[in-house]
Amino acid sequence: MTYQGRTGELFHPGAARDLRVLGRSARVVAAVHTQEEFNLLFKLIFHHERRIATRSIDAVEKITRKHPYFLESHKTQLWALLNDDPATELKWHLAQIVTRMELSPAEFRKVWFLLTHWVINPNESKMVRVNSLQSLFELTEKLPDPSLMQSFRNTVRSIEKERIPSISARIKTLRNKYLRIHKQKRLLQSKRSHQVGQ
Repeated sequence: MTYQGRTGELFHPGAARDLRVLGRSARVVAAVHTQEEFNLLFKLIFHHERRIATRSIDAVEKITRKHPYFLESHKTQLWALLNDDPATELKWHLAQIVTRMELSPAEFRKVWFLLTHWVINPNESKMVRVNSLQSLFELTEKLPDPSLMQSFRNTVRSIEKERIPSISARIKTLRNKYLRIHKQKRLLQSKRSHQVGQ
């Protein structure tokens, strides 16, 4: 496989060369600018060498922070990967990536169930659980539904008892963020009410 266009000089015969070398993933991220280039990178998630697959999905995660629309043509592949009990190293990133797709109501429920399962499952790695918790919180921001927030709170209560430092630290961060967001909303509502009353 040879990359075309701006990435042509960087990857030959493909991004795999750079993804084999620790620390070069940043070069891969910086080299991807178009859907076509992203598509070539995405294929490497399924590479037979685990380190290449892991660093590929790491690059995909970083790229889709700013360009989530690159994922749309890969939804079928992502669902297949999610349903195939992926390796822990892939789950770290899938937990973040899956919420960036455009989701139908049915897909949203499926993602919510999956992430909740990863969060509460003590057999999952701490990184998978922390990233899944973060993504659940972000979903409550995307769809501000009281029932979702209640479900999220129930999940938090169930895992708080484990007293795992990394999970407890993320819960604290999310609580502070939630309080900060709602304080800003209350201030904005108060300001609007004051303006209406004048």
